[in-house]
Amino acid sequence: MDMFLHRKRARWIGRVAAVFMAAGAVIMLSACSSSQGKVGTTQVTETAAGPVAEVILKDYEIVMPESVPPGTVKFNITNAGSHDHNFQIEVGDTKKRLDADLKPGATGTLVVALTSGTYDVECPVGLHSTMGMRRKLMVPGGR
Repeated sequence: MDMFLHRKRARWIGRVAAVFMAAGAVIMLSACSSSQGKVGTTQVTETAAGPVAEVILKDYEIVMPESVPPGTVKFNITNAGSHDHNFQIEVGDTKKRLDADLKPGATGTLVVALTSGTYDVECPVGLHSTMGMRRKLMVPGGR
């Protein structure tokens, strides 16, 4: 009888441990998904002065909206990486960029007049562009 109780207790402990492990996994997954959403969320806000686009520069990634409306766009840029970064848009034959590279944690603002079309955006620091810090920005036609 003693062996029977020992096996029953071992199964019960195993089940309780499995429940706690499953609950822990659910908590960890929900915490990860909510923090990722907050870190990577960018948006375009219409203001009286025109559109404002939020940009996050991470180490070797530019997180920003896929498109912005035409007009004079203000880009609010945050360096969330651990290296210096910059933000540059190629407008015709001109490259518009921040005056100085952003240190980790720093912010900057770049105001650019954009008409409908597709624009190349990149980090012009070192080889950052070739390491993934480049993308396309779409500006649809008409307001």
